[in-house]
Amino acid sequence: MDLLWMAEAPMPRLGHGSFLLCLESLYQKITGRPLKYTVITGKPSEITYHHAEHVATQIASSMGLESTPRTLYAIGDNPMTDIYGANLYNRYLASKPINVLKTGLKTKLTASQGKKPATVTTSLATHHPGEVPADHLLEKCAETMESVLVCTGVYCETRHKHMVGVDHGHRDYSYDVELARPSLTVDNVYQAIESIYEREGFK
Repeated sequence: MDLLWMAEAPMPRLGHGSFLLCLESLYQKITGRPLKYTVITGKPSEITYHHAEHVATQIASSMGLESTPRTLYAIGDNPMTDIYGANLYNRYLASKPINVLKTGLKTKLTASQGKKPATVTTSLATHHPGEVPADHLLEKCAETMESVLVCTGVYCETRHKHMVGVDHGHRDYSYDVELARPSLTVDNVYQAIESIYEREGFK
């Protein structure tokens, strides 16, 4: 759904999203009806990031890491696809019952001075009758996804400062300007990796 993309060209080029815009316009012009999609995948669709999380978890497991990564980092150069999708998926992660449980459990642990309860009763009882073992739930998914914007592609501060609030997204996605704001902005991927290492306490 990228309206713009960039590789070796000196300026961003029209992407697949531009083709979709043309197709929608032509279809409506010819039929008098809007083109309806059965499904749309690719960035910024949550399912794309869900797959990325699945792959990251598999890689972590193959490296001998027993627990699921707590924080995922998405590095990209396009605020309206890479960053928007990462923030959209972060919002999804925060709404997952397992992560809602984690937040409640942390509060409970603090109140009990660090004593971990044996089991936790949650709103998930409709899916897991009775008391649900906390450890079983805490290892199922990442807690957050952080978005890291790099300035080596579509995004350019000089160019984009005149485009704040302009919706480049697909018509079927509601536009939320906050979702296009990255957690972190750096010059390039190298700096992105360094910043992530620092955040995670590896430097």
